[in-house]
Amino acid sequence: MKKIVTRFLALALIASMIISPAMAASLPNASAKAPATSEPGPGREEVKKAIDGFNSLSHKEKKSRFKEVKKLYKEYRTAKKAHRDDEDKSCHVLAVARGFSG
Repeated sequence: MKKIVTRFLALALIASMIISPAMAASLPNASAKAPATSEPGPGREEVKKAIDGFNSLSHKEKKSRFKEVKKLYKEYRTAKKAHRDDEDKSCHVLAVARGFSG
């Protein structure tokens, strides 16, 4: 019995070594990159400036802005669940930006 199990495991190991390179997925070509977006995001300076501005706010102001962002995000989720097409695909970016800017 031990001899049969050993042979079976050896055969399974050899078979897996032979089959796995044949079944490997190919990597995408370097020329097939994702298309660039037409609207670039905000620069690092703008983001840093917005974060610094947000951090300088009082606790009450931060709390009120977070409530507003949560409300916008909840509206976005309900619209997404209703399978509506959003004209503005960057609603979550707007919500975050709204939370950081005045």
